[in-house]
Amino acid sequence: MKKNFLLCILVFFIVTLTANAQDSTKTKRELRKEKKAAKKAEPPHKGSFYITPLPAIGQNPAWGFMYGAVVTGSWYMGDPATTNISSVTTGLILTTKSQTLFTIKGTSYSEANNWKYDIDWRLLKTSQPTYGLGTGPLSAQLASNGFEIDDGVFS
Repeated sequence: MKKNFLLCILVFFIVTLTANAQDSTKTKRELRKEKKAAKKAEPPHKGSFYITPLPAIGQNPAWGFMYGAVVTGSWYMGDPATTNISSVTTGLILTTKSQTLFTIKGTSYSEANNWKYDIDWRLLKTSQPTYGLGTGPLSAQLASNGFEIDDGVFS
């Protein structure tokens, strides 16, 4: 009889604790959903920041198959009624022809669109010659046949 009584009390506590744990988890989940919904419903204001990560894939004859990631961020630097939205896009792309492409491009507007700032930074490790921009000591020479440098590296 004593064993049955203790077993009943033990089962009661386990059921109670499990029910409370589920209620608190459900409440936390609901609070998170409500917070997200409130943030989405909130109109944009100065300092609002939005971010979007995306995969990037593509193909072309010079680079082959390309894969990587792109992240776009946007924000307001002033009152949205008088200021355009500012944005920046950053991407890292790798190719099947052992090339790396890293870019940062963006436009930002100051309060009331008084100033506009543009950025376009690129770091491209490619197999394409850049004629005079650092492909080697022979890159500063004029093209021997009118179209390309015969330095034995590229054909």
